[in-house]
Amino acid sequence: MSTLEDISNNTGIKENSIKMSYNKKSFIAPDSIDSMSAIHCKIYEDGKAIARLSDCHGSIRWHNQINNPEGKKEMIEKLGNAITELQNFKTHLENVNL
Repeated sequence: MSTLEDISNNTGIKENSIKMSYNKKSFIAPDSIDSMSAIHCKIYEDGKAIARLSDCHGSIRWHNQINNPEGKKEMIEKLGNAITELQNFKTHLENVNL
């Protein structure tokens, strides 16, 4: 089992819902019984893209309209910068002595 356990990978049309071209939700601590941490990413047919990182105490939601070049570029930049900073923090945690 990987760090990100895929719990749903639904693309296309879901019954009684809005059409999406991407819809994936994954637990980010799948082996933890104390955590409901997850990441959920969606792209709606109208071009709205949402990435939500959540745990039991709150969530962060990135949102952009990606049906124009500027909006798509901004969403990619937000996600890239978040990934970089999370990787930096992970590396620090791996090397810190408490």
